[in-house]
Amino acid sequence: MGKSIPDHGDITPVLNSLEGAQERLAEAVAEQLDAVDRLLVVGGGHEATYGSHCGLRRHVGDQVVGVINIDAHFDLRDPYATGGNSGTAFSQIHADTPTGQWQYLVLGLAAESNSDALFDRASQIGAEWVSDVALQTGLSATVQDQIDQFVAASEVVHLSIDLDVLPRDQAPGVSAPAERGVPMPVVEALIDHIVDAARHCPGGLRLVDIVELNPTFDSKQMTARSAAVLASQVLGA
Repeated sequence: MGKSIPDHGDITPVLNSLEGAQERLAEAVAEQLDAVDRLLVVGGGHEATYGSHCGLRRHVGDQVVGVINIDAHFDLRDPYATGGNSGTAFSQIHADTPTGQWQYLVLGLAAESNSDALFDRASQIGAEWVSDVALQTGLSATVQDQIDQFVAASEVVHLSIDLDVLPRDQAPGVSAPAERGVPMPVVEALIDHIVDAARHCPGGLRLVDIVELNPTFDSKQMTARSAAVLASQVLGA
């Protein structure tokens, strides 16, 4: 029989306040992490990740959080120039977090979708990344070792999965559909490897986001189906 997964409800912005919705999400995540081993947040734009991470931080205190973002983009834009949005979550996390209490790894990065300034910003904060080109045929030993070393240096793991990392035919209902993307079987292999590696760090994999699903643009519910496959994998592991 399948596993029963409780649904803890929705967070809806009030008066179009993104910051208010992120704060309510943070409160909900912090509360639920007191009761569950692993929590899944489904969005919505990638701005949800900032709210969910704030909740995780409240729960784990000053532990080192390793954030792994399976994504075509760094999402390190300047929130002070544009305001918080789907491209600023990890800059906001960096700004909030004392030095040494978080680290950042992006898997599936599309070089053509990130500016030179974003690559410079990623280097400045000590981020690591693996390109989508390097993940076309599977997980090399080099990539596996990089993930293992990253997780080993963390006390808790936060996994964020942006559906725009998938090829357009598997995830059309996102804000920036990918022409190349990372094939679904490779994304599944990444998740399996991350879940397994996180078993060896003290706090384990506590929080997962699956984001950037927009039903309005989701042809034949393909993106929703892809998200469901990945959610099942994360929660069943």
